[in-house]
Amino acid sequence: SGLGSNIGPMIYVPYLQQNTATARVTLVVRTAGEPTAVATAIQKAVWSVDMQQPIDAIRTLDAALGDSTAQPRFRALVLTAFSVAGLVLACVGVYGVAAYAAGVRRAEIGLRIALGARGSDVVRLLVRQSLRPVLIGIAAGVIVAAASARWINMLLNHAAPPDLATMG
Repeated sequence: SGLGSNIGPMIYVPYLQQNTATARVTLVVRTAGEPTAVATAIQKAVWSVDMQQPIDAIRTLDAALGDSTAQPRFRALVLTAFSVAGLVLACVGVYGVAAYAAGVRRAEIGLRIALGARGSDVVRLLVRQSLRPVLIGIAAGVIVAAASARWINMLLNHAAPPDLATMG
């Protein structure tokens, strides 16, 4: 069922006492060499004891762990894609608002420069006035991220507790 699933109370039942058709035996083998090379030898050894034993799902531990973490990795990839898209949209929006504000104030900027203001002072003024809504948006984003951190952590299979670097 996967690494992220909770395992409840369990009881040991010997294989010979299981009377269900779905009873399964899992054989785990540690090898020194290539695991797939040993698989045929293990099949032959099992079939030499009982030819009727079905042998299926032969795979390495890496493959089993990969299957178990495939869903959380996909969720993380989708969240990352949407996050990057949101970041790009936010940057384009901030640029658009700043460019529009500077365009509307073109006459004022020209007048300031004509009266002797330095270009760096005008740029500093525009950046300072454009930065206020950006900082308000960042603060709101941090609050929403902190509020939704528990849900995102649960969605990503309890990957790690959120820290300041991740929030940033």
